[in-house]
Amino acid sequence: MMIEPHAQRSRKVVRRTTHRVVGRFPSLKSSRVVHWESQLERDMIRLLEFDPAVLSYREQPEPLTYFESGKQRKYTPDFIAQMTSGVTVFEVKPYEQSIISPLKERLVAFREHYAVQGIDFLVMTEREIRKEPRLSNITKLLRYQREIVSPASKQVIIDLLDSGVRTLDGLFEHLSEHGVPFTHAYALIAQGSLRIDIDQPIDNEDAPVCLRRAS
Repeated sequence: MMIEPHAQRSRKVVRRTTHRVVGRFPSLKSSRVVHWESQLERDMIRLLEFDPAVLSYREQPEPLTYFESGKQRKYTPDFIAQMTSGVTVFEVKPYEQSIISPLKERLVAFREHYAVQGIDFLVMTEREIRKEPRLSNITKLLRYQREIVSPASKQVIIDLLDSGVRTLDGLFEHLSEHGVPFTHAYALIAQGSLRIDIDQPIDNEDAPVCLRRAS
């Protein structure tokens, strides 16, 4: 199964209110604007946009029908993603909501429904989405995602890493000697050409960096 990132949302986006903040994220990975209906969804989009295992994604895919208390109901997931390993559906919920009945039982039923189709179903709460320093690192790096890096600058970075440079701090030091902006290194990380340990502070002078080799 392959998802279509440009398919229409299955329902209209909830409007902004005094109690709800909504917005849009210009996704390079999906080549379209992705809508979010909570700040937790916005942060989830950042994870999807950065994760190299995510090839494309979109919000509010096709709903599924289920029955509860004898009534037919519809459930629309928050996101569906084409991963390198297959398709995954994501539901974004505050942790305290996810563990309370009847939602807890519904989520188990939804997971079983998708499993029959060979689709993974993951519930993502603030505990997974807002892990630090990962989220802060990703938020910072995505600011440079659209920065254009010339072939010459990219080659300088590749040569430095091949020559034995192993940390971001060391890379930045040598880049200045070659007249290459340090932001080009951040851009290549955001674009997936360089690999870092995203779970460690990238401002640490010993933060490791290497080329992301094609698998």
